[in-house]
Amino acid sequence: MNIQNNNFYAPQFTSKLNPINPTVIRTKYGKLNLREVRKADLANPKFLEKLSKFYCANFSTCTDDPSWIMYNTVPKRIKNQMIENFVSYLRHIIKNDDGNMTLLLAKDKRNKIQGACLSYGYDLVDGSKDYILYVDSIAVNKTFRGAKLGKKMMQKTIEANKDNSSFTDVFLVGEKGALGFYKKLGFVNLIKKDPAQCKVSNFIALDREDYPKYVDFLTLPLKPEQPRWYSKVAQKISDAWIF
Repeated sequence: MNIQNNNFYAPQFTSKLNPINPTVIRTKYGKLNLREVRKADLANPKFLEKLSKFYCANFSTCTDDPSWIMYNTVPKRIKNQMIENFVSYLRHIIKNDDGNMTLLLAKDKRNKIQGACLSYGYDLVDGSKDYILYVDSIAVNKTFRGAKLGKKMMQKTIEANKDNSSFTDVFLVGEKGALGFYKKLGFVNLIKKDPAQCKVSNFIALDREDYPKYVDFLTLPLKPEQPRWYSKVAQKISDAWIF
């Protein structure tokens, strides 16, 4: 779940290796400022609650998964619990950040969050967080969907990690309804016919109640000349996961 022309190791930004320069995005609804979140914000409980509300509200309006759709109709008590669960999830990610986490936010002139993209090294098996960039959560407020904000956030995240990091690939879990968006960016589905990809897909699916009904597993090479991440991961998990 991440700028300026500062030193790459400047502590005020969430990504120490690949800080992303701030950008102004112009839309028909006004300008948006796209920039990385500062570390001080991540330590602020009110900020994490605000970000969690944003994610929950937008996840619930762009999915067929009933576990998210329910957010729109449940009593306030349950809605608040869903938000608190997401806050805890974010805190866990922040606590385990090895310096490669990037949280990009797009804010309007009122400083309201209109878009967010969170990524970090994917700790799937030992050592994998050094070569797999995981896009954990990307969301755009309904008003700004269609303004290419999601595309811009994804491109900024990918470009920042393409040449200046150890990541060889990007992996994400994408909503089936958004597959067209991801495929336009170059992502492809993990292929079940390939033994390594099949094994890895089945392994990841152990913790995914939403797969394969509502989401798909997607990947994009950052360094095409390097061995693919799923081939390396497959070597570390049992052949029992090929089925």
